Amino acid sequence: KEQQYYTDKWEDLEVQTSRSGFNDVFTYTNMIFSKAKAKQNLLLEFRERVLTKISPKELIDEIIEPYAEAYTMLIHKKYIAEKNKKQVNQYLFWLNKIGNSDWMPSAIKFLAEHKNEPDYVLWFMAKLERLASFLHITAKDINHRIDRYKLLLEEMESNPDHSIQDALSSIELTNREKKEFVKALNGEIYKLTGVRRNFIILRLNEFVSDGAAKFDFEPTILTMEHVLPQTVLAGSQWEKWWPDLEVRGKWQNRIANLVPLTRKKNSQAQNYDFDIKKEVYFKGRNGTTTYPLTTQVLSERVWTPEVVEARQEELIHTFTEGWDLSYIERKDKGDRTQEDETLFFILNKRGAHAAGYRTEEGFVVKEGSKVSQEVVEKFPINSPNGYRLRESLCREGMIVDGIFQRDYEFENISLAASLVLGRNARGQKEWVDKDGIPYDEKLEIVGNKGEFNIHDESTFGVLKVGSLAFELFKKIFEMGNITDEEIEKLKEKKYSKQLFSKTDYPIFADNREDNRGNSSIMRYRKEPIVY
Repeated sequence: KEQQYYTDKWEDLEVQTSRSGFNDVFTYTNMIFSKAKAKQNLLLEFRERVLTKISPKELIDEIIEPYAEAYTMLIHKKYIAEKNKKQVNQYLFWLNKIGNSDWMPSAIKFLAEHKNEPDYVLWFMAKLERLASFLHITAKDINHRIDRYKLLLEEMESNPDHSIQDALSSIELTNREKKEFVKALNGEIYKLTGVRRNFIILRLNEFVSDGAAKFDFEPTILTMEHVLPQTVLAGSQWEKWWPDLEVRGKWQNRIANLVPLTRKKNSQAQNYDFDIKKEVYFKGRNGTTTYPLTTQVLSERVWTPEVVEARQEELIHTFTEGWDLSYIERKDKGDRTQEDETLFFILNKRGAHAAGYRTEEGFVVKEGSKVSQEVVEKFPINSPNGYRLRESLCREGMIVDGIFQRDYEFENISLAASLVLGRNARGQKEWVDKDGIPYDEKLEIVGNKGEFNIHDESTFGVLKVGSLAFELFKKIFEMGNITDEEIEKLKEKKYSKQLFSKTDYPIFADNREDNRGNSSIMRYRKEPIVY
């Protein structure tokens, strides 16, 4: 009877998702467990990575069933809840327009575990749509995308009790990513691939509609048209308004000069003067247009460089507001103030309120800081050092009723964050300054090269190498005086393939001994570092 029950359940799930969808669920489940895409036979990898960790019953009841339900909601844009469902489903509409499905495993795991928390679901989907849009629009390759989503999956796993009060931090865009995103949006959009530029202009169209009329339809024909034409005829109105070829080239292919149309291109109409072009080409048969972006252009009397420049600034501001892309410019060392290098905080996370500052030896949590009232169930397993130290400080009277009685110096920032939060934590992301900028990004903004801490395994991986490799890597990443050609040759060396395959980020050479007495050790960054 039990076997028949699970057989029927399996078949029902296959019907619910469709055969191809059911295969997708297995693919995404494999990635959730392995944090990587299958490289060989999916079935073999699934057996090794998933079935060795749970029983067949648990697989169906606790994994496949909730994941299939989440997948169905995501793919069909049908999240159901007492509130926020319209907003969530609108974000799902855009996520499904992304040119890849690498975002799906993170979304499946989150929705399967938090579907009954509509406020948190809305927060998560908004952040995920922004992250996926960034990776899509900036054309990150598959390895970069997988590595980025891997951080999110790892955080979900290491902090199973995350909630709207203690939200995931790795889903946030870094200051550097925000800056890169804005730069891409401010560039020559028309030169991007059709899929990417159409996504940008339709996403912007929804932002400018201000939620009054959600863009949720898919036109049969979508073209992107230049207002200032690509070819300016001699003696035309366009030539009078835009006499400078260099100025034309600067603005022609940027978002301010582009409008979406639901009609085929008309090579003759493209070169009409502005007033005629608006009436004949930009308006539909009934004298209106589907797109708010195009309506904005119809309201303009002239289309000069000054108008386009002002419009560009306005549209980039719209993107910045809609996706929350405000970033802080990096400061020169001479511009630093004492305030730049003082306190970092953990506020309103799991009931913890703490302040601290970095030192040459580690990180100090200040007297009066409050730790979380409870620890998560897996804290002793995921962060044994943090768990033992927390217990010890409570016994010794350093922490009384959850409050630090005096300043305490930790050997690294992640240990400090883990102890304060009562869970495994990446201190570089958890500790933020007064403006909410995470610790690692703050170091980047003020021009710091970052800190090397031999004890902090949360930020560095380790690889033993020979003396030649050690010296070459040291030359690259500490002195910076190596050519691109030398780097490419280095990548082909047997001893460096392993290292370059592990990370896209710069690498530090460290000649200090590890606990086994090895002296030639490469420690590679798991996070970017500024040089």
